[in-house]
Amino acid sequence: MAKEKKMGVFLLTLFVAGTIVGSGVYMLPASLAEYGSIGLVAWIITAVGAVFLALVFAKMGAILPATGGPYAYAHAEFGDYIGFQTAYCYWIAAFVGNASLIPPTIGYLSVFFPGVLQHNLIIGLGFVWLFAIINLFGVRNASIIGAIATFFKFIPILVVAFLGWRYFSPSNLTESFNISGQSNVHALTFAAALTLWSFVGVESATVPAGEIINPKRTIPIATMTGTLIAAIAYIVTCTSIMGMIPMKELAVCDSPFATAGKIILGPWGAYFITFGALFSLLGGLNAWTLLETQVAMAAAEDGLFPKIFAVRNKHNVPVWAIIITSVIISLLLIISSSMNIIKQFELFILSATTMQVIPYLYTSVAEAIYMMRHRKMAEHFKAHIFIATIGTLFSLWAVMGAGQKVIYFVMLFILISIPLYAIVQFQKK
Repeated sequence: MAKEKKMGVFLLTLFVAGTIVGSGVYMLPASLAEYGSIGLVAWIITAVGAVFLALVFAKMGAILPATGGPYAYAHAEFGDYIGFQTAYCYWIAAFVGNASLIPPTIGYLSVFFPGVLQHNLIIGLGFVWLFAIINLFGVRNASIIGAIATFFKFIPILVVAFLGWRYFSPSNLTESFNISGQSNVHALTFAAALTLWSFVGVESATVPAGEIINPKRTIPIATMTGTLIAAIAYIVTCTSIMGMIPMKELAVCDSPFATAGKIILGPWGAYFITFGALFSLLGGLNAWTLLETQVAMAAAEDGLFPKIFAVRNKHNVPVWAIIITSVIISLLLIISSSMNIIKQFELFILSATTMQVIPYLYTSVAEAIYMMRHRKMAEHFKAHIFIATIGTLFSLWAVMGAGQKVIYFVMLFILISIPLYAIVQFQKK
């Protein structure tokens, strides 16, 4: 079997930034405009929380550079069941999150080809299986495609970030701070629940740890650098767009970046921005196809998922994990195909984000427990306990902001994990 080439700092940093910067940067400015410029405050708070989570994953990635990321840390500190539940939640969040990228991809593609909306299901399924095939040929191939997509996606972001200020009007922010009709706390909490989706993927460098060069050094550098790049991109561009377009107009805008591009560069600017949005979304599909299968593979190798998820092909990738997960995503798209693109996106994004936060919560608590157990040998003990505490509190706050309906379905999925775990254990014995 040929030895699979591994990722270094540069490719992994681009992979992290590309995983984080996905549909959120292109879709959320309009959603946040429903609340007003208080959405910028929510984005800043979420960015700070994401940095703390990145610090948690950077530390745990250096301590335990094992494939599986959040799953590996929860399994090491809490044992089989919590390890299984973490992998289960992360796996669901990953493939539902991957499914959520399909609706906006179809939407932006319709700018160039309006007819695709009539065939959105077929085209969506085509994208799912295209990136499944790409990932079947190796982790490095997937990371190179992700790096290329990341490069192109940041071009329109930089255009809006730097040139948009020429059309910036501070009154658009100051006169519409909170237009939600709710209290500031309520608006801030719900806006933060939306912005958290933008930072899902902060742990991405830790997941394929077995395919990384010198992971104890590479993972922390790539995690922090990639997260900071994403945070700066989000805050600067969102502020620019909210200052360019009046809040009430922005709240009903289907493609805020395309509108901003038209303001800055004229009619062709909308197409230029749309081109970058497509690269962003397709890069996200590629990255999440890798992540969702690596976690399932790691859990299967530990006997907590069915063994079929651990079967690798000659390129050292979990072939059946990719195929099974892609089949499930296809079923999700088919079941929800009667919904319009916006409703389909909202359903997937809220479910995926809340499921994703649970592994973040377990990882933050795992770091605190690890530091307590190794207190005498741990460097900067108090700082790491503080970081883990903030990561834990931020994760809990994020779950509460998702709303009762989403939490209900998430709890239902978690309860389902109990009999599934029992079945796995029975099969092992």
